[in-house]
This record gives sequence, structure tokens and C-alpha cells, in this order.
Amino acid sequence: MRYTYVQAIAKPKVRGGRWIEVDLQHTQLQVLLSDYHSAQIELAHPTLSSEQYLTLDVIRERVTDQSLTFDEWLDTLGDASLPTVLGKPQLKTVTVDHRDGWMAGFNIEPTRMGSHPDNDWATEQKVDLLLTRPDTDYRELYDNCLVTVNGLVRQTSYSEQGLYVVNGAQVRVDSSETNLSLTDFSKLGGLEFVNLTKEMLYRPQEAAKHYQYAHLNLGVDTENRSVLLVLGGYLHILDNQYKEIGNGLIQIDFNNYPMIQRYYDSRSLMNVSLLDAQLESFEHNESQRVVSELLRSETTIENFLELPESFAVVVDTPNLYVERHQVERSGLPGIFFWHDVPRWPLLCQRGKLKEYWAQDDDGKWVISCESNLVPNYQFEHTHYETLASVTDHKVPSNPYFADRGYLLEIGKDL
Repeated sequence: MRYTYVQAIAKPKVRGGRWIEVDLQHTQLQVLLSDYHSAQIELAHPTLSSEQYLTLDVIRERVTDQSLTFDEWLDTLGDASLPTVLGKPQLKTVTVDHRDGWMAGFNIEPTRMGSHPDNDWATEQKVDLLLTRPDTDYRELYDNCLVTVNGLVRQTSYSEQGLYVVNGAQVRVDSSETNLSLTDFSKLGGLEFVNLTKEMLYRPQEAAKHYQYAHLNLGVDTENRSVLLVLGGYLHILDNQYKEIGNGLIQIDFNNYPMIQRYYDSRSLMNVSLLDAQLESFEHNESQRVVSELLRSETTIENFLELPESFAVVVDTPNLYVERHQVERSGLPGIFFWHDVPRWPLLCQRGKLKEYWAQDDDGKWVISCESNLVPNYQFEHTHYETLASVTDHKVPSNPYFADRGYLLEIGKDL
């Protein structure tokens, strides 16, 4: 008596691919082995008294004729037994948990990292933030949480005094309030933070240009792990801005990166002095160089990567996925609607992760953030790469527009 096919789940060979229910009974084995990274195929047999499934690894080891379909291959086995696994294929998922820092009960104060919190520093010298809360393991927070301040992802550190957000208090000078949130990855895997430096840059070919594709050797083991990238405070997660090309190696695509737009959007929220001399020179350009010369500058890329807000985050799981869920706009700035309790980061304002509060309003959840209005810069309506100067001047008739919002589901399939 032969095995018979019941059902299957499989994980496609695509970046961020998720386990899905799929009918593999009449799938050609060549397609099965080339298109799927993993699979669990439930089989029935008259001698089996419980549910069992076959893994794709067993098929790889035993198949000799890949032109057969899976069902045809079962025919060739006859009465032979297979090393099945006890149980039923099941889709299980865990995701990050996201909380507003104030609502999570943290006390948040400006400080200067490396000194005691009680030291009396001048306000302008307190460039960091200190998060404290009773009965909290700050090492665990550091190992598992991404922190955003006013939409930008920041690096953290910790001591017995609390969790420090590096340069998190710089916004206090230019912003009337500090919004802070934490995204907990503990269900997915621990985090390792890697500062980006110009010394990490290398050229795969002599003629390669960093302003086109920047190649970096992170110097850490990324095998069976997932790499996230933070560039100037903006989170990139399994998107087209970068890709892993080897163990510890990444490639960043700067060909269409909105460098000037993000410079203007975020310069009041962090210290961008490494870029100021270059980018501000184009507001009053006496040399009459065109903007493309700035964007095609190795120095620009090196300085950008060395911002404190540019770093890699390595997550201890190879099975990371991300999905965007668009939330409903209300017509009011900073107000969105969602049909369930929002538990994930809110992505909007051209890539910023907006901190938010959520409240149930008769079954519909109201998501409130500082604002989803984004500047409508004049230069974006021109071929600005060919211009001799750019400014942050906005279109007079329509200076701002309301951006869309997305809840960013970050998780892994078990």
C-alpha cells in the first residue's frame, strides 16, 4: 500500500518569504525543489494511526527523477517507508510587540550618557535620553528592543541606571515634545547592533562607486540571521534599498536614495553636522556645481554612513518577514483608524516610524500620532540633480500633504 497526499505547507525561496498553504500533489519535483526552501507535506497510509508529515529535505535526498510529480513519485515508492515526522503541518506566527514609551510606564529624562543621572549638566549638554522603570531588566531591553524618538530609530546602551537612547535628547532643542516608542523583538530573536563606518566599505571591482552601490563588510556573523538597516534614522527592513550578498556582507543601493529629501526632513531631529557642510553649500552655491556632483560624491556616502543614526541591526532568526497593513486616513492630521488593537510600528511620513497612542472607539481603534503631514518641497517638482542649488522651500499653493500610514507587521513563522 502506498502513501497518499493529504495537504502541505511550504516556504518559497524569496526574500522574506512566508510559510503558505499550497497544493503540491501534482507539482513537478523539479519545481518543488527549485521554488521552495522548506515544505511539510502531510501523508496518509493504512498503517499510520496518527497524522504525520514529510519534510522537503527527505525528498531532496531520495529523488532521482525530478521530472515526476510528487504524486507520481509516491507511486514509485511502492511499499517502501518514509522517515515522516509525527504531527500535522501547522502555520504558527509570532510578531514584534510595539508600545509607546510613556504608556509603557517609563520615566524619560534627558541626560549625558557615561555620567551619573544626578550630575548637573547644562541643558545643551544633555544630548541623550535615560529610560527608567521599576523592576525592569535594562540589559533585556537593550538586547531585544528598537527605540524610536520622533520617528527616527536610535541606538541604545544600558547600565544599572537605565536604558540610554544615544543622542535621543537632541530633538528637545528643536521640538516641543519628545515622542518615544519601543518595538520588542524578543519573540523573534535577540538584536545585535553594528555601527557603520567608512572602513567597512569595499569595492568588489576597482571601478565600483559607493554612491551607486555601497558594499560593506559588517564584520559580524550573519549566517542564519536577518539583517535590518537603519540609514540616517530611517528603518529599512527586507526592502529594495539593500540586500545581503554573503555572510556579513551587504550592498546598499544609493542610486535613487532620497538623500536631500531626508536631510531636510530630519535635520532638526538629529545632529547632521557631518553632512551640513556639503548639503548646505548647495543652498547658496557660489561654485555653481550641480547637485548631482554632491550625490555622486564618495565623501557624502562615507559621512552619511558614519552618522550615529546609521547602523545595522542583526536579528537572531533567519525566518524574518514583514508585511504592510494600510490604515484608514481620517481626514485629520495625525489620526488614523484600524479595525483591531494596533500592536505594530506605524510607518508613515516618508519612512519615519511615527510614535502613536491608540484608543478603542466603539469597536474601531483610533490611532493618534503627532502628524502625518509631510513637506511638499519645490525641488522635488524639478530635475533637481541638474540644478546648481536646492533649498527646503515648499510649494506655496500646497506646502504640505497628508501621508498614508501603514502598520508594519514584523514577525517570523515557526
